[in-house]
Amino acid sequence: MKNSTADNVRTRISWLQSIWNGTFMPTLAHQEKLVDMKTFCTLEIKNEFKTISYNTLKNFCTTNSLPEITHTSENLWEHLLSLRANIHTTLIQTKKDEKSERPTPEMKINEAFNQAQLATLAYLEMLRFFKTLVESDSTLNHATKAQITNFLFESSLRFEDIMATPASSPKTWSLIQGGKVDA
Repeated sequence: MKNSTADNVRTRISWLQSIWNGTFMPTLAHQEKLVDMKTFCTLEIKNEFKTISYNTLKNFCTTNSLPEITHTSENLWEHLLSLRANIHTTLIQTKKDEKSERPTPEMKINEAFNQAQLATLAYLEMLRFFKTLVESDSTLNHATKAQITNFLFESSLRFEDIMATPASSPKTWSLIQGGKVDA
């Protein structure tokens, strides 16, 4: 089924308008075709519209109007140019915003260390609390005290080296020769 130029222009503008209104999100392949008007003319969407030559599109839009398409531009061509450009600019800005919101690997590592540090502090706080409880609470029976004490002992052995920051090897110091030499 071959589309007429008027149908092609009508469906192209309708397609762009649906993107602009937010009712349709173009694929990455479609977005690449929105870079400029000549590239947009090579866009073909099955059962919607086929490719069209740039000159055919421009000539039709500058000499004709479509009553169902309302706009405030000088002509249909100017409307089509601004609509495509606005969509392209918006999509580019959206991509930049998404990229800037993504955490960098360094940010992910820092967040992991922060979470590990919080977990370490929580564990150590609970360990101290139970040690203090066993040592100071006289209402605990001997069996409960023994069970808690054994658990704390095993836990402290298992996690005695717990820390959130990686251990660094000791640095060796050396004397650096330098300075100004008198001539």
